[in-house]
Amino acid sequence: MNKFLLRLVLVCLLITGVLFFGKSWLLANGLHFSILLLGNILLALISALSFYMTRKGKESNNSNLFVRMVMGAMLLKMMCMLLGVLLYVLAYRPFISKPTIFILLGMYIVYTVVETASSFRLNKTRS
Repeated sequence: MNKFLLRLVLVCLLITGVLFFGKSWLLANGLHFSILLLGNILLALISALSFYMTRKGKESNNSNLFVRMVMGAMLLKMMCMLLGVLLYVLAYRPFISKPTIFILLGMYIVYTVVETASSFRLNKTRS
């Protein structure tokens, strides 16, 4: 768990650094910097919760619990992402930036890859 949290914090800091480094470019091209920053932090927190759920499922002797935890974690991440995009669209209706949404979806993929790679590593150490 500690290695995963370290990777997660490093990815979050790296993305945050890239956002701050390119802030002027993002704002000049009509992207919403504050939404991207908030999305990055929320995705990091949701990924930590999702990994925790997956790890608890792996520790269980009940294979059904493992499947429920993995599916619940996946559903949690997808629904939070959907809710976030929906709230963004409703709040910024006349000023929606499609590139902002696509960058957030890219962040979702990055965090999912980090979480999945860490889950595979956890599985290898347990075998």
